[in-house]
Parts: sequence; C-alpha cells; structure tokens
Amino acid sequence: MKLSVITTNYNQEMFLPRCIRSVLNSTLDTIEFILVDDDSSFTYTNIRGGYKSFLEKCGFKVTVDEGKASSDNCICGFLTDEKPDKTSVAPSKSIRFKFIQNKKNEGLFCSRVIGASYATGEYM
Repeated sequence: MKLSVITTNYNQEMFLPRCIRSVLNSTLDTIEFILVDDDSSFTYTNIRGGYKSFLEKCGFKVTVDEGKASSDNCICGFLTDEKPDKTSVAPSKSIRFKFIQNKKNEGLFCSRVIGASYATGEYM
C-alpha cells in the first residue's frame, strides 16, 4: 500500500519541519510526501534552491532526482531526517517527495487538487 500525503503551504514555513518529521516518523514504509506551495512570499520560495536550503537548515537531507522533475515548478527526490527529535519512534528513513510551486496564489482547494494530480499513491 502506498500513501500520498498532500500538504499545502502559504506563508507557514515555520510549521513545515514539524509536519515533515511527522510524516517521516510514520511506521508506513511507502509514503510519498507532496508539498504544494501556494505562491508564498517567504524567503525560500525559489523551488529549486530555496526549499532545499531551507530544509537542510532544519536538519533534513534533501536528494533531488533531476531526472524526475516534471517542470520548472516541481522538484522530486528523497527526504531524510538527519536530526530526528526525541519523540521519533521510527528509525531514520527516506521518503519520496514532490515540491510543487504555484505560479500564483490558487487558494486551498485548487492547491489540494494540484497536489492530488501529482500523487501516485493508492490512498491520499
């Protein structure tokens, strides 16, 4: 069973590390994490370098799979938690991720639909 977790973001970057760690701490083995940024205005909105450097500063190892990137507004790869918190119950693992950046603010519903269109899991 493969699960796709879709998270939308609009100027709430301070909650992303906790959200990602929650997904990484799951006991499921096959999880795909999809983050749709709805044209946020915070510093790290550049999808190529910005999110990667932001997540690395938060203690995540980000491995980008350049061959899987479908367009200039989407990057794909793997995320690993290099600094798991004290409540972590699962051993450190990697999950497949997709970061999508909307070119303009589409709103919550449209961002969820966009995330679902990128999902490959049996369940969302």
